[in-house]
Amino acid sequence: MTVKKTAKKHDFILSKAKQVFIRKGFASVTMTDIIEECGISRGGIYLYFSSVDEIFLQVLLMHNKQKEKDEKINYATPKKFVQLMDEYFDKQKKRLLNMDNNSFLMAMHEYRFVHRNDQNKDFFHTQFLETKEPILEMLHCGVEQGYILAHNVEDLAVCIMFFIEGISTMAVSTGVSETTIDSQTRFMKDMILNSGNVQTRRQAYMPKIIITSGGTREKIDDVRSISNISTGKLGSAIANAFYNSIPDIEIIYICSESAIVPEIPCKEIIKVNSVNDLSKALKSLLTREKIDAVIHAMAVSDYAVSGVVTAESIAKCISHKVKSLDMGDATTLETLEDTILKSIVTNGNHFDNASKLPSSLSNLMLSMKKTPKIINMIKELQPETILVGFKLLNRVDEQELIETGHKLLLKNKCDFVLANDLCSINQESHTGYLITPDAKYSKFDTKQNIATGIVDHVSKKMNKKKENVENE
Repeated sequence: MTVKKTAKKHDFILSKAKQVFIRKGFASVTMTDIIEECGISRGGIYLYFSSVDEIFLQVLLMHNKQKEKDEKINYATPKKFVQLMDEYFDKQKKRLLNMDNNSFLMAMHEYRFVHRNDQNKDFFHTQFLETKEPILEMLHCGVEQGYILAHNVEDLAVCIMFFIEGISTMAVSTGVSETTIDSQTRFMKDMILNSGNVQTRRQAYMPKIIITSGGTREKIDDVRSISNISTGKLGSAIANAFYNSIPDIEIIYICSESAIVPEIPCKEIIKVNSVNDLSKALKSLLTREKIDAVIHAMAVSDYAVSGVVTAESIAKCISHKVKSLDMGDATTLETLEDTILKSIVTNGNHFDNASKLPSSLSNLMLSMKKTPKIINMIKELQPETILVGFKLLNRVDEQELIETGHKLLLKNKCDFVLANDLCSINQESHTGYLITPDAKYSKFDTKQNIATGIVDHVSKKMNKKKENVENE
């Protein structure tokens, strides 16, 4: 047998044995189990391995080598330490969410409990040190960039490993939710960034904001949708203004497919279509990481299409319902209207809009349902974030515009609201009023001035938080 074939057979046995360990753990596995899984003779197995213990240790080495490869962080492109840390924990999250109740981790724990002699302790200590290497590599980048102190690196690496080991054990034994992983990871990141002295914390402060921009679209059918006239120009201008004004800011830009995208290096650009898409994107971000400010400039649809009917189908539905009623009954106009409305909603011959509606249909009518208010949930998920809301009206006087904007601010716990009137928006100018909680406001006359004004007001609030970090 050639060396190549020997190595291939060796790896084949290990890969099959790993499946057995995943299913049964370690303690109850016998050589017979592995032989049956491999489908080769007993002598064929013993030619390579003498015991289940030997096979398991080889499987463990193979498993750790693959895990190290999967979790390897690419340092070829220069990155900020915070980005490297995000990449590392994102990979850990993906691994944790893909664990099932028969993870190889269970077999590892069983092996450790069964073999607690000095020889195996040395083996696992070596494995521990090898697993720590990529974490140390990441943390040393944090030292070089001034985020953490050099003397904290070893302790932080061990702390991270204990955190990953603990949450991994929980994932495989009782299960762990994505929300729990996100919240615990956020605490771990905060601990790492705040592990040094005052100077370290000052350098570690890197504001992170979300900007929503453009307009949502609600599906009529597979080729048609309802949208609005928002282009995303103002959202893009705001993103550019933040980037040019605040060093090291991280911008997450959520926008519609057709919206203008700023020509700056955003941390992430997320494209969404519907209100539901936007809701999912914001919930994921606001539960996953700490956000300093949310600039909610996106024009969000107030209604979504719940069904498509024709006037003829409605008329038919009404006529059948009226015909079936006993007009001699003491039926009031209100109850008659209510009866007919329920009949239309439940039996109005709605067309299937899962595909393209036939172009031969005439007198189409859309049934619309209210969409959830996205702005409501932002402060619920992160009460400490700075929230800028937007209000667009059409052809109202200045006082009504300010009052309506202030009501929106109070209702949704915004820090600021930018109120504007559609009739004052054109290619050359854009009048906007940035309202504060005390009902005072600043007036701006162009998109660029609005963007600069928002950045100035939000920056002042963020600077106060930064000062608090420095004074701790």
